[in-house]
Amino acid sequence: MILVTGGTGYLGRALVDQLIAQGEKVRVLCRGQRETPAEACIGDVTEPARLDAAMRGVEVVYHLAALVDHHAPEAALYRVNVQGTINVAEAALRHGVRRMVHCSSVSAEPGGGSTPYGRSKIAAEQALAAYRKRLPIITLRPGPVYDEERVNLRRLVRFAAATRLCPRLVPDVTVHLASRSNVTAAFLLARDRGEPGGVYAICDREPVERSSLARIIQRETGAIAVPLPLPLLSPVLHAAALACAGLHAALGLRPALDRRHLRVLTRARRYDIARACAELGFDPAPTERHFAEAVWRCLDRSAQGTVGGIQARP
Repeated sequence: MILVTGGTGYLGRALVDQLIAQGEKVRVLCRGQRETPAEACIGDVTEPARLDAAMRGVEVVYHLAALVDHHAPEAALYRVNVQGTINVAEAALRHGVRRMVHCSSVSAEPGGGSTPYGRSKIAAEQALAAYRKRLPIITLRPGPVYDEERVNLRRLVRFAAATRLCPRLVPDVTVHLASRSNVTAAFLLARDRGEPGGVYAICDREPVERSSLARIIQRETGAIAVPLPLPLLSPVLHAAALACAGLHAALGLRPALDRRHLRVLTRARRYDIARACAELGFDPAPTERHFAEAVWRCLDRSAQGTVGGIQARP
């Protein structure tokens, strides 16, 4: 039996589907009634008793449950992302689980941890270090994950299709993304090939320029590029971020923009996936291929056949 915590979430659903397709018996820990093809166990990683019930008879646990929210209070992030991870490891030890695959984040890579969420992922990894002599733990750090279900991508693609205008930020910057299918493939490989105690960054094959992603959207929608110069927009965006922070502090409204987002827009990102390739046999598809497929599906087209000159996968 394989347990997937967070098995009804964005990454968890894709992983559960692949495990079931391979003929595995799968149980998911979910916080309420959810539609899932797996056996469902209602509970929460913050509830040790529920974890004990979910862990019975389990040989491998994939721990994907997390609070992924850059605006959440640090106490809530600690309770779910750190203490929840400790609870999963403790339950796995009690029930003789032979392997745990932990989903961290590139926010825990060197130089990360600039947000409360990032710090919580670093703290969770540090907490797991105490268990590695007693429980084989493999940690994966996915990069920014995308596919057609990402709301921001769907909105941008449909805006471009409707208006024939595609906003493009300048100056250009390098990004290193991770398609959901590449990340799911890495999780499947980690179960059998991951080195206990190993930590693996998981992203697409190579970093890409942000402008190349805009060109894919242009190509698939017939839109023209509309350059948005960040140096000129920066004062306005920073003022908007300050206003959002004020509303958040005064009224508790979720900020639509903050200064951390602005730093991400201008920060080049690239991660070293060499260890994952060498030890896991990870062979990710390039961003251009998966991003084109995601754009295609955002437009509610079939991804069969050719997408923008790239042969799409069935």
